[in-house]
Amino acid sequence: MINLGLENKKVIILGASNGIGKQLSYDFVNQGSKVSIVARNLRSLKKIASNLNSIKPGNNFFSIDLMPEGNPTKIIKKIFNLHGVHEIIINCVGGGMGVNNPPKKYNDWNKVWRFNCGIAIESNMEAIKHLEKQKTKFARFIHISSYAGKLAKPTHNKIAYSTSKAFLNSYIKNMSKHYGNKNLIFNGIMPGPILTKGKFWKKKIKKNPKEVRKYLKENFSLNRFAKYSEITPYILALASEYSSYTSGSIIDLSGGEID
Repeated sequence: MINLGLENKKVIILGASNGIGKQLSYDFVNQGSKVSIVARNLRSLKKIASNLNSIKPGNNFFSIDLMPEGNPTKIIKKIFNLHGVHEIIINCVGGGMGVNNPPKKYNDWNKVWRFNCGIAIESNMEAIKHLEKQKTKFARFIHISSYAGKLAKPTHNKIAYSTSKAFLNSYIKNMSKHYGNKNLIFNGIMPGPILTKGKFWKKKIKKNPKEVRKYLKENFSLNRFAKYSEITPYILALASEYSSYTSGSIIDLSGGEID
């Protein structure tokens, strides 16, 4: 088994109360890292942090709504000031926010963009400021994008979400060109659809299982949802020293088609 060298690395995970973010918090701690997990759900965060600290002490949680402008800056600054430099920043925040086609108001577009892109950009800016000040020689910024970010099919009913993820992918590539030679590595992951409690696909399959099965069959090689265990190992690898040459890569794990 390859040693990823994540022992004693400090990791910030935004959007860690469920889904990929929650799974990653356990994966990193099991690799010997210390994590600071961030989300709105205080109850969930407390439970996760307690479990993490039973595996390895030194993990922290922060409950905050990241949507208001200024809050991502505030929480990143607080984490760095309280617990020192965190070399790995993972943004798992994202979703369609119930905005379907066509978004009827500018604010609908804007809030979906903010949720999927703005929070990542704002938190990254604050982290970069601290990392550059410390002249760090190792830093990783990993963003959970989506298969929807490359989707151009008019039948897809999440245009605001899809275009936001496409924006995020372009942001990752351009930031990597600017910061790659400064040891700040930017990458993204595009998983296919995953069943997460309370989220879009969990609700969709309950409401219209036939439509979901049709969507999976038409768009994905394996005709099924992804599992967390099939996604998070790639993120761990991107967080390691082995990703020093991958900056700007958007790894497509969906197996999906594109026209």
